[in-house]
Amino acid sequence: MKRNWIGRLAAVTAAFWLAGCALMVHGQRQNVSVATEPPGASVIISGQQVSSPGEVNLLRNRDYQVVASWPGGRTATATIYSEFSWVTVFNLVPVVGQAVDFLTGAAWELDPDVVTLREGP
Repeated sequence: MKRNWIGRLAAVTAAFWLAGCALMVHGQRQNVSVATEPPGASVIISGQQVSSPGEVNLLRNRDYQVVASWPGGRTATATIYSEFSWVTVFNLVPVVGQAVDFLTGAAWELDPDVVTLREGP
């Protein structure tokens, strides 16, 4: 009788731990690499400033505008889009896991995860 109780407790615990699959696989945030041609531009994404080449850590559940500025006033822009992450489909406890993934923002992924901006003429 005691073994049966322990097995059930282990199964329920595992189900809750595996519920938020996308959250556990890749989390709420994603690293995005930023490069410019020529390098050395100042890049701003969602209030974060980084020198090119660089990397920023962004929440997965929204789109971002990327602005690069070079000396002399030249700029270039790009957009990073938030797209549905298919990892969310593979939750072991579908309703609970998918709810966790959507509520935490882990149900999304950023595309592209490498942004290259080129200085215009």
